[in-house]
Amino acid sequence: MSITKHAAIATFLLLAMASFTPSLVVAHMGQLRFGQPSPDPPLKGWDWFGGFDITKSPDYEYGISDDVHYQGNKCLFIRSLDLPIDPTNATTYPDDDHRFIPFFPPMAMLSQVFRADRYRGKRMKFSAVIMSEAPEGSGALTMTVRGSCSELLAFDGMDGRNITGNTYWKKANVVLDVPGESTMIEFGITMHGKGQIWASGLAFEETTDDATGMKRNEGPQNLDFSE
Repeated sequence: MSITKHAAIATFLLLAMASFTPSLVVAHMGQLRFGQPSPDPPLKGWDWFGGFDITKSPDYEYGISDDVHYQGNKCLFIRSLDLPIDPTNATTYPDDDHRFIPFFPPMAMLSQVFRADRYRGKRMKFSAVIMSEAPEGSGALTMTVRGSCSELLAFDGMDGRNITGNTYWKKANVVLDVPGESTMIEFGITMHGKGQIWASGLAFEETTDDATGMKRNEGPQNLDFSE
């Protein structure tokens, strides 16, 4: 597996864990197949992860819309299929050995991973417009900056700023600093839960906007709980 694939998988797991609900669990780890392929060939330059699948069928699909456009530009869609588990009803799913493992809420991601060489020392913004029909789901952008050992230097998955419900075109962006020791950058479009999102107008550019998301801590913080 290539280093870019490893980075993409790590970010997918980070996003899934960020939305993890501890009281929910799923069945045997052998049934959790990560990164289900789309029935169609991937878009050039993009990696596709179609959800944590425990029923041998994809949770999500994606493609280029034939009937939805944004200001004359093509639109990507990501839509949920028949999701096998409803997180609002699921409790525990024992496997044959009566063991339990955590349940990761269903999600999908279309992403790109590339070298950070050209962007070190810069503040970069990944932006798009997103439309959603997802009363039980949401869409978001994500960006991750990693170091030479794949350590996390900066991350933003739009936690708390995700686009939920039924919305018309809304601007979304993530802004991260790229430190001098950065080696890889990943950005992507994510879909959580049930429904469908469309995305268009993607851009990746240097910016002076305020940085968003999580940054690496340079050392221990708040050891006396005073803050």
